[in-house]
Amino acid sequence: MPAWLTSVESLNKIYNCAQLLGIAFALATAICALAGFLASVRISSLHAKNEGRLRERLSTAEKINTEIGTKLQNTMKAQAELEKRAQTAEQKAESAIAQAAEQKTESANAQAEEARRLTAPRETTEPRSAVEKLRQYSGQKLQVRILGDQETNRLANQIIRILEASGWKLNISITGMTSPPLYGLIISVPNPDIPPPAARALAVAFGEHTGGVHFRAQPIGKDNMEMVIGLKPVR
Repeated sequence: MPAWLTSVESLNKIYNCAQLLGIAFALATAICALAGFLASVRISSLHAKNEGRLRERLSTAEKINTEIGTKLQNTMKAQAELEKRAQTAEQKAESAIAQAAEQKTESANAQAEEARRLTAPRETTEPRSAVEKLRQYSGQKLQVRILGDQETNRLANQIIRILEASGWKLNISITGMTSPPLYGLIISVPNPDIPPPAARALAVAFGEHTGGVHFRAQPIGKDNMEMVIGLKPVR
């Protein structure tokens, strides 16, 4: 048998060493457990921080995405508004062009109408016959109103000479163009349905040469018969 197995001192030394080794192992185990725990806590903390950072980044990305969506919607609205304004401007331009073309056409038509009126001016072809018809009403008072038109003035001068030669008492006035314009010979009498003989004589003497005679009611407050020598009708 080995000597150390029979020696109390040796066995005590072995026992003490064993205890020390057990204590060291226990301490190592505890240290390892503590290190594992601390590592686990640190890992959890790092995971939490990473999750927080990821959530913060995700929230920031969502905000940026929302802002981009809002800006995109605003841009689309602004583009739609610009397109609407451009369309309105185009419509106004088209309307202005059409209106200008219409005015140009109306102006050309008016010029053509004036040219046709002046191409063959009206005139009294039988002044002696007209004087004979009107002389029986010598002394008749008549207000003569002439429109400010070249062709009308020419005819009016002929009519006035015939009336003066027939002994009529004339009060002559010249007015500008009327709106709407007056055409032919317009005679104002108290009752247009039953014109007096002198008015009918005017119609017979000048109706054929003036483009037609129209009787109308005499304005209130006027006693004398009135005759308006209007424009030449365009046929």
